[in-house]
Amino acid sequence: DVASSADCNRAIDETLAAFGRVDILVNNAGGGRIVPVEQLGDDEWRWMQGINVDGTLFMTRAAVVPMLAAGKGAIVNVASVHGLVGFPNHVGYTAAKGAIVNMTKTLGIELSGRGVRVNAVCPGVIMTPLVLNSCDDAALAELTRLHPIGRLGNPDEIARAICFLASDEASFITGAALPVDGGYTAV
Repeated sequence: DVASSADCNRAIDETLAAFGRVDILVNNAGGGRIVPVEQLGDDEWRWMQGINVDGTLFMTRAAVVPMLAAGKGAIVNVASVHGLVGFPNHVGYTAAKGAIVNMTKTLGIELSGRGVRVNAVCPGVIMTPLVLNSCDDAALAELTRLHPIGRLGNPDEIARAICFLASDEASFITGAALPVDGGYTAV
């Protein structure tokens, strides 16, 4: 449970016990609900902030200690295009993903001089089972229309961006929020 700092600490402790170090952290836990603001309950709000914002902070805070001790590391946060632009009836999610974008920028500045780079990937709508199971054909067509490239993304495209930002190929990139969104945020 990434919303629990104790669970996040335990995950890093177990990683250190098994592998002796932490080189890369990808903060990919997240979730949201589409609901008008006047219907957004306190528990839903807290859940979205917990899994997205708290989870990113708690995992980062736990992983950064061994990374700083080693003098190197890469953290990649998975935010969203909705951390860069608004989306109706999605205030809890957009607020959480916007917080991740700004956390990424702040930590990129704070940690890069000590050998740890922090960046974010901001996916557009990706063809995952969740999207396919929650959208009818009309909704998928509307989501596709929002992406100038003319299609939705696939998980491999996001994975490749994450791998790039985590790699030495991105050694001069920190504090960046990379839209991988088929042009969604360019419009």
